[in-house]
Amino acid sequence: MGKVAFLFTLAIIGTSNTVGMRGLVFWVGAFKINTVSQWEWTDGQLVDSMSYVWNAGEPAESSTGTRGVLVPANSHRFYMISQTNTSHAPSFICEAAPKCDRE
Repeated sequence: MGKVAFLFTLAIIGTSNTVGMRGLVFWVGAFKINTVSQWEWTDGQLVDSMSYVWNAGEPAESSTGTRGVLVPANSHRFYMISQTNTSHAPSFICEAAPKCDRE
């Protein structure tokens, strides 16, 4: 549930209107754990293949993608797609506790 809320918040913020961030894709901690298209978050929870965060047709059974990345669909919505490992790494998002929780 926390990941869905996080992705929804990111989608609301959007980056297509932010200077220097147009067209970036972001790795959000999802990766394929085997060849039968099972996806997992870095904390070990499975990614729901029926979740609204996936783009239409994703995750594809035949996909060779190994990372789940967000791509902008418009200024207020992102979708997750699979991306293969390449020499070009996507941008990433770090999750951190709010400053008041770290003190």
